Amino acid sequence: MKQQTDNSAVEAEAELRKKNYGRAMELFAQAIRGGNASPTTIYDAACASALAGETTAAFGYLARAVRAGFRDLGLLERDSDLKSLHDDPRWSRVVGWVRDADFAYRAERSDPSVAKLVTSDIPLFWRAYDIAQAAPSAERPEVYAREYLTRGSIGLRDWQKVRNVNGARLATYIDKHPQFFTSIRAETLRIQGQMDRVRRDFGRLKALYPATVMPDTYFCLGPFAGGGTVSEAGLLLSAEMVAQTKSTFLGELSPWEKSVITDISDIPPLIAHEAIHFQQNFKTFENTVLRRCLQEGSADFISHLAAGRMLKRTHSQHRWCDAHEKMLWEEFQKEKSGFDSSRWLYSGSEKGERPVDTGYYMGYVISKSYLDHHKDKKQAIFDILNISNCSKFLDDSKYAEKKKR
Repeated sequence: MKQQTDNSAVEAEAELRKKNYGRAMELFAQAIRGGNASPTTIYDAACASALAGETTAAFGYLARAVRAGFRDLGLLERDSDLKSLHDDPRWSRVVGWVRDADFAYRAERSDPSVAKLVTSDIPLFWRAYDIAQAAPSAERPEVYAREYLTRGSIGLRDWQKVRNVNGARLATYIDKHPQFFTSIRAETLRIQGQMDRVRRDFGRLKALYPATVMPDTYFCLGPFAGGGTVSEAGLLLSAEMVAQTKSTFLGELSPWEKSVITDISDIPPLIAHEAIHFQQNFKTFENTVLRRCLQEGSADFISHLAAGRMLKRTHSQHRWCDAHEKMLWEEFQKEKSGFDSSRWLYSGSEKGERPVDTGYYMGYVISKSYLDHHKDKKQAIFDILNISNCSKFLDDSKYAEKKKR
């Protein structure tokens, strides 16, 4: 039944995309009855209900989503799926609940000393791993779904959706990387020990940006599905990607996996980077190369200020980019207003010695130039986190003027 529950939410989202709203509503209800109580799933059930014309059910799901932790007021107010509810007297109450929930969340997480590093999903994974290893190969997807994915934290639930992870994908990946997983087990169980350093960096970030919120950070274990990301639950990080030691077996990893895996000491700057994304409130919906690079690069820049160091991979990248900055800027000028960021972000641009993700570097140096050219440093940090016009921000950074000299 647990495996069925996991599939119900996935199938519901597929039906929602196909505009089969009634069927999507049924499948979301099935998933929620089976234990998938993440605010994202419940909110999506509200969207399906509204689109199916089931107004009372939609409001019921919205109320339940707020109780489960939903607090994204911006999404609520601009989501066209819920437009049919706006004229109903109950709508203003929901808006008020979400606003209050967001205020309470931020108030509870404004103190760096109470920042939480949730690692309960790591021992849960290894328990499921032991059960799966003792089971026939064909049964392992069910084991991971039943013993890990449906029993984990709210962060693990969001991580599954964001990273498209299910029992079958997890079992297949682990079966293809047996020595790698055996070699990282002990190190993943040491992650909780980084908490003091994480709280120290949050304290530095709070000094730079007093409005900082310290989101809960969840460590999940899976199929190298990506480093860090953000959801309603907080920050979501993949433990297998920060568990390298001298004894880690890398022979089963792809070239990209080998290039991004790092050790446990990179956890504080990694969390700082993802925490910046949590603070960012870009007031523009443009999806240009410039915007994307500013979003990632400014997170690298401010997290460097907070943590006092870059990720090891970022440090190596900057050495190459500093030596080729003029060339990168000339290329970037030609593509910054376009929408294809494949050469700049998310493993893009690698060619020979050229590192991947050089768009992070461009966003970093533009953000640094903006800070350098403004006397009020706290206001400059605020501006970097709350960009409303990316082209104007680039002009105000005076980075282009610097490159002309």
